[in-house]
Amino acid sequence: MSEAATIAYWGRKGVVVYPDNAGARGIYWDIPQDQQPPIGAYRITKGAPEDAACIAANAAYNLHTLRIERSVQRHDPDLVAVVEQMGARANDRFSDLKVVEIPDNVDYEIQEYDGQETIAECHRTWS
Repeated sequence: MSEAATIAYWGRKGVVVYPDNAGARGIYWDIPQDQQPPIGAYRITKGAPEDAACIAANAAYNLHTLRIERSVQRHDPDLVAVVEQMGARANDRFSDLKVVEIPDNVDYEIQEYDGQETIAECHRTWS
């Protein structure tokens, strides 16, 4: 999702967002860049020792970052409105967003494979 669309979505929720100060794609903060942890402070190597500053930076990261792909339902009315209003401008180089009409009373799920999402009707399964 494009930066403009992300900012528009969170704006509809009444949240002001700021891009990541390291330029990480898709990561937005609810605090200004000058209040974000220093670049690299919260990106530690797995298994590396953590000092107090690193622990604080990781806590800030977990508390103040917003990511649409992790936290927003695809049928969220504000997300749908932003994609409908912005059209192709809602996309970035990694996305091709569109609104798909699903008939009422159809149970569906979002399936994801290698970053590509598709909508599938839910069916009963037994094992």
